[in-house]
Amino acid sequence: MKIVYAFRRGVFYPHQGTDLPARAHRGKFLEKVKAIGFDGIELGTGVFDLPGSREEAIKALRGELEDAGLPCLAVRGGGGFAHPRAAARNQKGLEDAVRFAAQIGAGIVNTVLGTPPVDPGGKGTFRGEPVAQGSSRTAREEDFERTAQAISDVAKIAADLGVNISIELHQNTII
Repeated sequence: MKIVYAFRRGVFYPHQGTDLPARAHRGKFLEKVKAIGFDGIELGTGVFDLPGSREEAIKALRGELEDAGLPCLAVRGGGGFAHPRAAARNQKGLEDAVRFAAQIGAGIVNTVLGTPPVDPGGKGTFRGEPVAQGSSRTAREEDFERTAQAISDVAKIAADLGVNISIELHQNTII
């Protein structure tokens, strides 16, 4: 088992944001995360802005993380496929996450199959309500079929690249 630091956003003086700290401060940030006891880090597909081509930037970031003893062990990306307006964008995002994971050396892509609420601000959009919009309880058969097909399509790409896909369980998801 490995314990992974799920980098979502950070405040590491003077840095604050959803991307990793600038290179000048990143070493100290990674050192601190490693000292806390994490074995690696989870990143999104757009958490860095390095010069050069994307391929060169990913290779450089991978080396930097591995040299710090904090390799990227998981990548997050994707989203739900049940809502037709979000399905294609989220499938591309999940495919991009799988490819990024293979390049950076992460064996897992972590995703959430959430959908945007049909009635934002309406009943079932807040945590703790008995029925959640976008949940399996309110899903239609076609929502399950669209989701299964999209996951199957991306899983083929992931299998070819040696990447596994994990799906988080959340309220407001089809899971």
